[in-house]
Amino acid sequence: MSVKNSEENGPITREQLVAALQSQLKFHDILGIGGYPANSDLQRFFQLTESNRGALNGMSLSARKDERNAHFEDREVDDSENHVFLRREIAGCSLCHLSQEKLGSVFGDGNPASSLMVVGDWSQQGKENFSQKIFFGPDEDVMLWKMMAAIDLKPEDIYVTNCLKCCPGGKAPPDRLSEKSCFSFLEREISLIRPRIICAMGETAARMLTGSSDPLARQRGKFARYRYQPDRQIFVVPTYHPRFLLQNKEMKKATWIDLQAIKKRLSS
Repeated sequence: MSVKNSEENGPITREQLVAALQSQLKFHDILGIGGYPANSDLQRFFQLTESNRGALNGMSLSARKDERNAHFEDREVDDSENHVFLRREIAGCSLCHLSQEKLGSVFGDGNPASSLMVVGDWSQQGKENFSQKIFFGPDEDVMLWKMMAAIDLKPEDIYVTNCLKCCPGGKAPPDRLSEKSCFSFLEREISLIRPRIICAMGETAARMLTGSSDPLARQRGKFARYRYQPDRQIFVVPTYHPRFLLQNKEMKKATWIDLQAIKKRLSS
């Protein structure tokens, strides 16, 4: 939850705090967190009545879990609203130096019910023609859609996003601190989309989603696993980024093999 430090940036308004808490609680809701430890401080904060406190303490852990599961089975999560909250947080993020020099924020977009989520590194654009609709870059996006068409997928069939949500304005590429700062946004995005497969394009996406420091040449085409909840996992298939393919056309054949593996898994 990105709430600015009051000593460094001035006092936090009530509206800012409420918005941040709402966003964080919605994220917890998606993850299935239905309650919090009712210690004495929390009880005093909410000024629980004696009867409410007794009911809470008297409920067994298994009973609370059953109640929570029943609640989630009977309700529908408004993912579109959760996306709005996530975008607001991304637009107002100031966790790393990119927020000071970025050209703008590029949000993930596409089919929110897609089985395939494509994750790149960041959007690379020039200052003159910045657009939030360009995911990887003007030429890179053309290559991306050709790659998807090769496995019979249209833009409306998939969801595309990046590890870093800021479009860098500086000459130096984003560093590891920027990656760590942005990863929580990507985690929440994955929890909202819940795809079957993530195609991790490029070194950055492969490293962040698989946790492996192996070169991409050794990871590509293999099905790794990403866990967004203790009991839920998603297949991650690393492959080359369109930016790399534009500079190294001889690697298109290897990428084609990776895409065919994804297509086969999606249809199985």
